[in-house]
Amino acid sequence: VVEGKATPASDIDILVVAPETTLEERAVIRAEVVKKLDNPPVELHFATPREYENWYKRFVKKIVKI
Repeated sequence: VVEGKATPASDIDILVVAPETTLEERAVIRAEVVKKLDNPPVELHFATPREYENWYKRFVKKIVKI
């Protein structure tokens, strides 16, 4: 979507950058997103600020901060 190449089969990848989160906290966040957006084609990824700087930042081409 961000790159303008969306197709009917596309999903939206969302990277949540936050301090350490437990698996339970991640599950709650996922459930809230699914509930509020009515089961969207979304894939949530979680990273600490350090993980983002050391890993994701190298591969993510376009970022939209929300």
